[in-house]
Amino acid sequence: MSGSTGRSGSGSGSAGGAAAVGTRRRRRRALVLCLGDIGRSPRMQYHSLSLADVAGCDVDLVGFAGMCVYVSVDECGGVDEWL
Repeated sequence: MSGSTGRSGSGSGSAGGAAAVGTRRRRRRALVLCLGDIGRSPRMQYHSLSLADVAGCDVDLVGFAGMCVYVSVDECGGVDEWL
């Protein structure tokens, strides 16, 4: 594949140069969509916490209101709940 004309990851383009100039690197963002009551979906709550804590993402947790979510989800600064 040495003869390919596709873009290489060398950073020679303008996008690579802009990041090196000192612009702040944006955090990744994730959306966890629960098609039901978030309080009754511990798996979706744990996915949200993992994305926020381990992967360092800003997480939007979207679903229906009902039962209370875990305290750790409420207190996590990286997870925003949209009920």
